Amino acid sequence: MNISTTADGAATVVNLAGRLDGEAALQVADTLERLLREGRRSVVLDMSDVSYLSSPGTQALQQAHQDYASARGELRVMSPSPVAAAALTRADLLPKLLVQSAPADVSSPSSQLSEHTRDDWRSPTAVAPRGVFEVSSREPWAQLSCEVHGRADAGVRGWIESTDYGTFEFPENSFGLGIGALGEGKTEAGPRLGEIVAAGGAVAHLPTLGTQVPDFDVGLGGRAPKTLLVSGLICRGGFSVLQRFSSPSETEPVPLSEIAGATLDDTGQETAGLVMVAEAAGLVGAWLRHSPGTILSRVRLDVQGVRDWLGTTPQPTHQGTTVLVAGVVSRRPDQILAPRLRPVAAGSDVFGHFHAVVFTYRPVPQRTVVLRALVTRLYAQQRVRGVLHLLGDDRGAAGSGQSTFRRGLCWVGPITRVTTA
Repeated sequence: MNISTTADGAATVVNLAGRLDGEAALQVADTLERLLREGRRSVVLDMSDVSYLSSPGTQALQQAHQDYASARGELRVMSPSPVAAAALTRADLLPKLLVQSAPADVSSPSSQLSEHTRDDWRSPTAVAPRGVFEVSSREPWAQLSCEVHGRADAGVRGWIESTDYGTFEFPENSFGLGIGALGEGKTEAGPRLGEIVAAGGAVAHLPTLGTQVPDFDVGLGGRAPKTLLVSGLICRGGFSVLQRFSSPSETEPVPLSEIAGATLDDTGQETAGLVMVAEAAGLVGAWLRHSPGTILSRVRLDVQGVRDWLGTTPQPTHQGTTVLVAGVVSRRPDQILAPRLRPVAAGSDVFGHFHAVVFTYRPVPQRTVVLRALVTRLYAQQRVRGVLHLLGDDRGAAGSGQSTFRRGLCWVGPITRVTTA
């Protein structure tokens, strides 16, 4: 059985396609239980493509209907196929569950961000020397818009203006990266401004109060995390491709530049946004040591000044961790994006900007995948170890190189519109 989920925060539609037999009933029950645990109280099952429905399937729906009712929620069914309608009638479930149509606000393709997969990965999809890339899902209508907020040099100039502040929500159909803080008040947030990563309905933040202990906020029950930004990139819309990649050799992990190039090749676009969950072989990056909200003098842009201002990884670090990465990549950035993107590696024709949340290790799933559920599990079950601005260090033998990964999943969407927020 193929199961996919579409949601806009107010309601959730679960599309079922294929045989709902004993094995599939377990999948459906797990999906409905997960949605209930995530706080989704209004769920509609689209059963128009169900080709078979056995007793375990109807029993699973009966139990889920009771569980949702006990939680003051609602589980309904729409457009059952003839065989599904007949089975539901025999089980005396059809009058209890049937609705005539899905909620209008969740049927728009643009609201579809979380993708699903089964065993239909296709390979290869991109020519890459150090990685194997596969794609399982293509939704060509889906696209992203990108808003650019604040000054590109906010992280190094050493101070910010009151007009730099902006408050943004990050619901499930959005992601972003930049410098900011969780919360809304400028006065309270000013001393804590640091790296931000938003994806999958959650936001991670590395405060600059000296402790370097990450903070995060996971939106549940339809509530989206609210974040104050002084500089950043915010993408909204849908992903068109779900990509899986892996390294064929433990000694030659996949570099970030190769992943960035493959995402552009798979979307066929010059500019794209991505969210990636991957197992890290080594991360190269930087983070703010001090908040630009508290320093009133310009940072010295010599070597020592930058070292005082930024923490950096002297060599690839966080090996064996699981990371959540949000980024924007382009082979030809326009004049708005260009100041925010840097070459991902020496000699590469791809430019990018990436922030990463570092978790303790958890294997990346290889089959059924829903971005929101995967992100929620990471924050709930793993320890957040850090937040990094990923960058390349191409100083030859003295440099750290670039970030590399063992395997991962990458949700990618073409960016068709760039504006200033």
